[in-house]
Amino acid sequence: MRTRKVIDICMICIGCIFTLFALFVFFFTGGSDYTIYPREKASLWVCEDPYFTIDYTGEKSECYFMWEDKKYEVFVGIKSDTFTAYLPSDDDVLNEVLLHGTWKYKGENMVVKIKTDNIFDGVYKELVFVPQN
Repeated sequence: MRTRKVIDICMICIGCIFTLFALFVFFFTGGSDYTIYPREKASLWVCEDPYFTIDYTGEKSECYFMWEDKKYEVFVGIKSDTFTAYLPSDDDVLNEVLLHGTWKYKGENMVVKIKTDNIFDGVYKELVFVPQN
């Protein structure tokens, strides 16, 4: 009789641990919805510091950023959870990777955590894009 109570208590504890683990996984992996890409959420995204825009209003997206009083027109590729900004060449071949990192939504904003930085000299660790429309 006593053994049965011990087993019941152990089963309840194991059930609680599995439930807490499932809630933990759901809470920490449910923060971003990669099935809805930024192009589908808003047609214009702006990061204020550094000034960086992603404009989807036309047929072809127009992206640029300002750095040290110079305007850089770039191609931005967003797939799954990756964000990459390329410097296009004259023949539309993607040459140099300027920025590479991961992105996710935090509230309404898109936050890019920079992993490879070939332009900002490590000044920025993340970029916060705010939808404008």
